[in-house]
This record gives sequence, C-alpha cells and structure tokens, in this order.
Amino acid sequence: MKKILALLVALTLCVSVVGLFASCSGNTVTEATKWIFTDITDANGNVVACSIAPGKLFTAADAKEIPSVNDAGVTVTTIQRMAFQGRTNLTEVVLPSTITTIENFAFRGCSILKTVSFPAGLTTIGNYAFDGCEKLTGVQFPAGITTIGIYAFRDCTALESITLPDSLQNFDGAFQKCTGLTSVTLGAISTIGEGAFYGCTGIQTIELPETLTEIKDFAFQDCSKLKEIDIPESVGAVGNGAFKGCKALTRVTFHSDNVIALEQTFYGCMALTSITLPTAIQTIGKSTFESCSGMSTISIPDTLVFLDEGAFGSCTALSDFEFSGTVAQWNSVKKPDTSGNAYTQTNKVIAWDEGMKSYTVHCTDGVLNVRK
Repeated sequence: MKKILALLVALTLCVSVVGLFASCSGNTVTEATKWIFTDITDANGNVVACSIAPGKLFTAADAKEIPSVNDAGVTVTTIQRMAFQGRTNLTEVVLPSTITTIENFAFRGCSILKTVSFPAGLTTIGNYAFDGCEKLTGVQFPAGITTIGIYAFRDCTALESITLPDSLQNFDGAFQKCTGLTSVTLGAISTIGEGAFYGCTGIQTIELPETLTEIKDFAFQDCSKLKEIDIPESVGAVGNGAFKGCKALTRVTFHSDNVIALEQTFYGCMALTSITLPTAIQTIGKSTFESCSGMSTISIPDTLVFLDEGAFGSCTALSDFEFSGTVAQWNSVKKPDTSGNAYTQTNKVIAWDEGMKSYTVHCTDGVLNVRK
C-alpha cells in the first residue's frame, strides 16, 4: 500500500511540473496545436524567422488572428506552401504585419474566401497562391510588392478592381480568367507578364503606363470586351498573341518606334478597323492580323522586310494597303511562297494573304492591283 501511495504522489508531482512548464511557456496544449511553425535558417544554420501553417485544432476563426511570433518569440514571416489549400470554410484572413511571403498554393481552392488583408511588408505572393478563390473581392496590394506568381489569382471571378503598384516586377499569368475584373490600374511598371490578363473578359479599357517596356506573350489574349489600346512610346517589344482573340478591339495605336516585329498579335480581332503600326516595323509575322475581318485598309511603313505566313490571312474585307515606299520596295519585301516554307521576292504568292480575293497596294510611285 505504501508503494502504491508513493507512486501516486510521484505521478501527481510529474503532472504538476508539466502543467507548470506549459503555463510558463504561455501555451496550453490546445493553443500550441492550432499552429505548426517551421524554422527558417540562414546559410550558417541560424534561425532567423519561421513560417506558419494551421495545426489540427485550427478553426476558421483562427484565420483572423494569425500570430506574428511562435512560442519561442521567433518572428513569423512566411505563410507555408499549401498551408490553407482547400479550406472551404475560410471567409476572411488577416495576416500579421510581419508577413513578407505567401508561398505557392497557400490559399488555393479556398472557395468562399472573400477578403484578405495584405500587410505593408509583403513582397512575394507565390504561384497558385489564391487560385480558384472565386469569392475573393477585397484585394489591396502593398506598395512594396515585387512578385505575384504564375496563376496566383487565376479564376478569382469575383475580383472586380485591382491596382498594381510601381514596385511590381513579375506577374506572369497572375490574373488569368478573372472574368469579373473590370478596372485595372497600373503603376509605373516596366513589364506586363505573360498571360497576365488572359481571358479577363470584363476589361473594356486599360491605360498602359509610360514606363512600360514590354508586353509579353498572350498578355491580353481573349479579353473579349477590350475596345481600344494605346501602346506607349517606351514599349520595345510586344509578345506573340498579346491581343489575340480580343473580339471587340476596334482601334490600336502604336506610339512606339521601337517595336520591330509582331506575331499573332491581333489574330481574331474581328472588330479591328483602325491600326497605326510602329514606324520602324520590319516583320509582320505569322497570323499577325489573321481573321481581322473588319479591317478594310492598313498603312504600312517602308521599313517592312518580312511578311510571314498568314500575316493577313482571312482578312476578307481588306482591300487597300497604303505602303510608304516604292513598288520596287514592296516587291522586295520577303514573303512566303505557296508552300509556306521559303521566301520569295515576287508578288505572286498566296501564303501571307490567303483568303483575300483581291486588293490594291498603293505605293509612292505606282499601284499594284492583285486579283486572285
């Protein structure tokens, strides 16, 4: 009996000591398992910060009180990869002021998430971070953000308005198929990323900043309500298919003399009637204006060197080319032959103008009439 009593006393003391230390740490077992912290170390193995993900006892209410430090007082700077992915009960997330990075897939598929508060120090939002958050509406990007990853906000169909700050450097594919997006304000950015606004069918107008130097491939493809676009003087490159499938686009004006090549750029822009090309254009590449069925006339500068396959294919209403050079210069423009595999310096080719029945080329010293 004495041995049993002694054992019970010892057990009681152990439990008391554990309870004391738990209390001193400032965390109960329940509180500690709401969150999982992972150390972030420097090159020497020193802990410099930590990342966070929800634990087993996490509830939707806890997303409004994400801690800024872990149990040891280490600063939380990062939302872990896939941390909240697929949590369909989240409606609001409040990030602490210490957060600088949201990793890939962090909130992907949070289908009823409506608002997220981004802290001022946030610099990076990872790939697919909010992909499929179809109820998300309140997004305010901080002034220092530099990277919004590929497909970060893809299919965020309730998103109506965004402002992208001057600091932003990378946002390839970031807002694909945000069909509710109607207002986009661009800061003094230099690049519009590849497929950045692909399929944003609600955008009707967008003002490109004078700091812009590049519009990447498919940047505005299938923005089917976009009506007009002015390409600033600062732009040096417009990527393949940049405005492909913009069915409502009626006017495009290049203010830049730096763009020398286009390819598939306005493919399928069937409402396009007015286009002012760059004055130094050298190549009108494959399918650049293919199926621009509303265009009846176009002015082309004498800097043109190549007309590639399907450049004006199926432009059924196009009847007049206004060329600023001579007949000899027009005939010297390299065009694909009927096989589309080689270039020739003859006007008797069909590959670049396939589907056009007849047209006239007005040169400075004469006129070429083509009947097919």
